Amino acid sequence: MMLSARRIAGSVAAATLTLGTVAGLGAVAPAADAAVSSVTGVDVSASQHPNGAAINWASVATTEKFAIVKATEGMSGNYDNPWFARDFDGAKAAGLVVGTYHFADPGLPATDDAVGEARHYYAVVKSRQGAGVLPPALDIEEAQGLTPAQLRTWVSSFLAESKRLFGRTPIVYTGPAFWDSAVASTSFGGNPLWIAHYTTATSPRLPSGWSSWKMWQYTSKASVSGIGHVVDRNYFNGTLAQLKAFAGGTATTPAPTRNGVCEAGEFCYYYNSFEAGSLSDHAPSQADYGATQPGCYEFKSAGNGQGVCVKNHAASVWNRTGKTVRVYFNSSYGGTSQAVAAGTKANLVTALKNQNASHRTV
Repeated sequence: MMLSARRIAGSVAAATLTLGTVAGLGAVAPAADAAVSSVTGVDVSASQHPNGAAINWASVATTEKFAIVKATEGMSGNYDNPWFARDFDGAKAAGLVVGTYHFADPGLPATDDAVGEARHYYAVVKSRQGAGVLPPALDIEEAQGLTPAQLRTWVSSFLAESKRLFGRTPIVYTGPAFWDSAVASTSFGGNPLWIAHYTTATSPRLPSGWSSWKMWQYTSKASVSGIGHVVDRNYFNGTLAQLKAFAGGTATTPAPTRNGVCEAGEFCYYYNSFEAGSLSDHAPSQADYGATQPGCYEFKSAGNGQGVCVKNHAASVWNRTGKTVRVYFNSSYGGTSQAVAAGTKANLVTALKNQNASHRTV
């Protein structure tokens, strides 16, 4: 993947720094010709359009089985790929399995920034979700000055919000050297891994926390018919049928939209006791709500407290998830807690009233 032109002097098409050179992902060298998998695909950005040249997706489809298109970078107003819609639609029309990715631009406060980026990503790509589309993908290759602890919070918040919005478990794209030094966590192995490791070996080095890979970006310098610029090429770890099944996903519709109505499957907070005042509807688990606008989870419906951030401002709850949910004093499910049985409406106990920071199913 290419570093965006926002941080390189010159046009997007002129960007030449690869992920391998900016994120410590290893030498920029193609893998051995011996095929690890017969299922290969490309990931593209504006850099694959030198001088505004279009990609011939019908030609690409003669050798490739999937294409993942950069959609966004950072928050709204930072950078959206101007070729996203045309490339996504063209690749899909050519019969390729298609996907999208978001290039992370981490900032502080970590939770608010990550949630904002996830929401912007979803807003740009949501109209193109459906059958034959891969799960959302987070490209994390820059720390932007965050400490490992801060970056872990950022990644966790982005993935949680993306899962809530898309209704699917997001893919993590990273490299082993960057991940092990900048994130330094073994807690994300439940997310499919798209590993970037340029090596002549027949398997990539994996970051801490993963025992297998879903996709392997093995070179940034492939020549593919139909693309007028060198391009990232990837293996899929499986058969074409398995790739199509992965694109089908385990959820075909997004999670319930936060609309200020407490619907089936949601966990809801109220600003006042006894389910009064404005409410805020949530997915069954949420590690942090954010503390400031515009990135926080707010009370949405009409009534007392509308627009106020939920964190440390809730007084009562309604559990419509179908499972027991535990509310916590601290973010990331720590500190004093209160169990709320499925179907129950309850006031928060004194220790948690206006002191709520996370919740999850148990």
